Amino acid sequence: MRLQNDLNVEVFCPMMRFRRVRRSGKVWVTEAMFPGYLFGKFDYLEKGRLVATAPGVAKILKFGGAPVPVEDRIIAEISAHANGGQLVEIPEEFVPGEEVRLAGGVFEGVHVLVTRVLPARQRIVVLFQMLGMPREIEVGYDQVAAR
Repeated sequence: MRLQNDLNVEVFCPMMRFRRVRRSGKVWVTEAMFPGYLFGKFDYLEKGRLVATAPGVAKILKFGGAPVPVEDRIIAEISAHANGGQLVEIPEEFVPGEEVRLAGGVFEGVHVLVTRVLPARQRIVVLFQMLGMPREIEVGYDQVAAR
C-alpha cells in the first residue's frame, strides 16, 4: 500500500478467481494472475529508487539495465476481462464431447464423457461406463473437474 498511498504510484495486480478441486470437493480460490509481480505506473527517473526500496518490492523488472515498460493497452485489455477491476473470474465451462473427471463421491477420479450441459441447474449429464454398459448420469458442476 505504500506504493499507492505514500509514493502515489498507480498499482495493478490482477487476480484470478476459479474453482479448484480439493479432497473435500471444489472450492473457489483466488490467486495472482502473475505470481510475484505487479504493475506500477510511475516516472522511473523521479521515483525509481523509492519504488525499488519500498517494502515488499524485490526489484523493478529490467532488460539491458532499463525498466521494462508495459503498454497501457495491455493493462487495459487485462482490466477489461476483470470488468474494469483487478479480479478475473474464470467460469467453469463444460462442452458436450469433453472428457472430465469426477471429483467427489464414490466414483471420484473416474473419467466420463459430457453428453449434455444443464447450466440453469448447474449440472451436466455424463456418459458413465458401469458393469460394461454405458449409462447417463446427472452430476453437479461441483462434482466434476476438467481433465
